[in-house]
Amino acid sequence: MDASEAFLTLLRDSHSMLNTAMADVPKEQLWRQPPGNSNPIAAVYCHAVGVEDLYVQQVLQGKPTVWEAGGWGAKLGRERPPNEWGAGEAQPIDLDAFLPYRRAVYSASELFIASLGPADFERAVQFPGRDWSMTVAQLLTLVVSHGTAHAGEVAALKGVYGGKGLPY
Repeated sequence: MDASEAFLTLLRDSHSMLNTAMADVPKEQLWRQPPGNSNPIAAVYCHAVGVEDLYVQQVLQGKPTVWEAGGWGAKLGRERPPNEWGAGEAQPIDLDAFLPYRRAVYSASELFIASLGPADFERAVQFPGRDWSMTVAQLLTLVVSHGTAHAGEVAALKGVYGGKGLPY
């Protein structure tokens, strides 16, 4: 297994974990404001997808995000992409309408990773608005861990509401 195949496996596992965590969330809990400083379950989920879009499309490739290129703001009635939805700004959207965006982000990420050769993972990428850079491999590791961490957050919030976090 080469680096590209390994990252594809890790990313797909992260996607699967997030999708599994979201699979049985009751509709009344999706946008419910949890206690403390956390965001609603659906907002956490949308944020995870939006950050992947931002990092893989814009930061790693210098391309417009899937959100921008696909006109998803107009389709979903949101001006700003989900990676910019901060605390208290998580207004409900129709998650069924969000699924095609999620699929487009996942597909674009997988296509990019599949295209990488061994040397590509060592390329330095300047992180926007920061005085430092990281390699493609480091940023892809961040994408995977970010999605997996939010899957855990969704699972924990389900537990707060009395449900089972993950089915395994």
